[in-house]
Amino acid sequence: MASLTTALLVVSGIFTFMAPAIAAAPNWNTTGSYVVALNYLGTDYPHDMSLTQDGLGNLTGNGGSPAGANVYTWVIDSGSVSGDTINFSAHYTATADAVTPLTVMNVTGVIAPGGTMSGTWSDNYNGGSRAGTWTTTSGNAVLIPPPTPGPVCTVPGDYATIQLAVNNVNCTTINVAAGVYAEHVAVNHSVILNGANVGVAGNGTRVAESIVDGTDTGAPFAITANGVTINGFTVKNGSNGGLDAGIWSQTGTQNSSILNNIITQNDFGIWAQCGGTCLIQANLFDGNNKPGSGSGSASISADSTTGLTINNNEFKNDTAGNPILLQAVSAGKHINVVVSDNSFHNSANSNIYVLGVTGGTFSGNTITPASDATGISFSGADANITVTKNIITGGARGIRVEDAGYYGPSGGNSNITVNKNSLASDSTYGLGNTDAAISNLDGTCNWWGAASGPGPVGPGSGSPVTANVNFATWLTSSDLNGACNGPVSTFTLTYTAGANGSITGTSPQTVNQGASGSAVTAVANSGFHFVNWSDSSTANPRTDTNVQANISVSANFSSNPSSGGGGGGGRIVPPTTGQVLGASIGPIPGCGFRTTGFSTATGESCATNAPHSDGQVLGASSYLFTLFLHIGPPYLNRTEVAELQKFLTAAGFDSRPIDGLFGPITRAAVIRFQIANGLVGDGFVGPLTRAVLNK
Repeated sequence: MASLTTALLVVSGIFTFMAPAIAAAPNWNTTGSYVVALNYLGTDYPHDMSLTQDGLGNLTGNGGSPAGANVYTWVIDSGSVSGDTINFSAHYTATADAVTPLTVMNVTGVIAPGGTMSGTWSDNYNGGSRAGTWTTTSGNAVLIPPPTPGPVCTVPGDYATIQLAVNNVNCTTINVAAGVYAEHVAVNHSVILNGANVGVAGNGTRVAESIVDGTDTGAPFAITANGVTINGFTVKNGSNGGLDAGIWSQTGTQNSSILNNIITQNDFGIWAQCGGTCLIQANLFDGNNKPGSGSGSASISADSTTGLTINNNEFKNDTAGNPILLQAVSAGKHINVVVSDNSFHNSANSNIYVLGVTGGTFSGNTITPASDATGISFSGADANITVTKNIITGGARGIRVEDAGYYGPSGGNSNITVNKNSLASDSTYGLGNTDAAISNLDGTCNWWGAASGPGPVGPGSGSPVTANVNFATWLTSSDLNGACNGPVSTFTLTYTAGANGSITGTSPQTVNQGASGSAVTAVANSGFHFVNWSDSSTANPRTDTNVQANISVSANFSSNPSSGGGGGGGRIVPPTTGQVLGASIGPIPGCGFRTTGFSTATGESCATNAPHSDGQVLGASSYLFTLFLHIGPPYLNRTEVAELQKFLTAAGFDSRPIDGLFGPITRAAVIRFQIANGLVGDGFVGPLTRAVLNK
């Protein structure tokens, strides 16, 4: 195969490859010794010739004349067998012919069905020009056997090298075992190439690798056909030799998939020319920094693509160039690009550098730029771009929109939207626009690292934003699916204490709309207890959540119950169930005709006064409340509490469940009952409350 060559085109500092031609696979193996008759002016001059041919058809070797003596010797500089043709170039080394200029001989020929070879030759002996014919008179090339049928072939099982397997067009799937393969594999038909780690992400847990090593003399893989998949390899040392990439794709190739590889120590990791629907996914790109034969490097680069998707890869340690460099000589060179869900870290320059893209989505990427670097840079002739759900933190610039001057007056960008990204902790700016072609870049609904929004052009304390960016409204939390409600309103929470108590905690508090305040506690003075807040809340400590308005409340306190007073317990002795009251008890001194309140003489409840003098039997159809009840634990007489719960529920003060446990629900029902009956709502069932219950 002819050596692969390339040219480097430099335009305004942007570099690109010009695609070489890749020769056909050889039909013959010419390795061996020959006698060749070189005819010049009708006379044959016999030469010895020794050839060595590799799996790609490349030739090395030497020869000399006269045959058997080799006074005049020559060495092959380059050569190849392609199909049924052979050609090589050699220089003479014998003193007599090593004249100035150096004598160089060029040989071209064909291989006949029997393996004999013949053709023409020419040289520049003594600065002149000689030419003639040649033919082999001894030795024959060997026909390479027809390939095995396939469709699944193995290396090294069926073939010693990857190239030999690829040369068999019937091998549609090639499984390559773990090992090191120092090859430049020319992939010229649709084929699936599986390494030992097929299906395992480049940064996943992997077994021993199938390593394709370009030895810094060319590309480990060169793709010139549609429908090629490379899955599960380590690809390294792709530089120099004309194709300065680990995986090189010819312009216009379609439907290629580069999956689950480790791509490292190359000039360009992938030269990703794509004619339509190409996928680069789940690869690890690590330190593709070699200089190669041109200038610059990148983990992924191309100057012409259609339908290229770069998804779920990890990029790290690109210190010489960009992890992703989409370069172009003019606008519209990249159509419908998707760069999504990749991670970038420990790289020195712009992590994604974009030129000449029309129709692009950059989403879900996590980028940690160097402290003086940029996350994503749209630097000229980019149009119809969506940038969303990216997390870019810790660098100098999160997202940059600029016209870097590569394309003159037509280099401006257009229709770029930057929404729902996290642009926190970027020192120079989270989002910057210096492109005069975009007067008001859409940068709404981003998270700037602070609910107050961006600064200093913006009003907040988050990452900076430049002029010519529309940043309002913004996200007020790091949830990229959250509400885009900045600038957010603020509210004041004020807590005060009524008589006989105090407040601990912060008051007043300023909180953002929808946020929560901090806890405050109402603390009663000695001999008093907390009752409720002025808005009827009984929470203590109290934390207001999802604040939507100013709040100003005061804590209410009440004196603790004591014997014979207020809501406290009296000295009533409960009757036995079925006891006849009234006739045996009689009027209670100090109650007069009252059946409410307490005796002015004894302090006893008046509930059992005159209304029971008719001998009503209590306990059979009603209940007489006699105990001081309050919230537990400890839980007091559960029978009396259960009766209390029944009474309150029947009276419209729901105290369910009826479980005999005096808890918060029962206490709240008691408070509502007390307030409805003109009592202090303190939640204690003492003499005054029992009097109403026992009417």
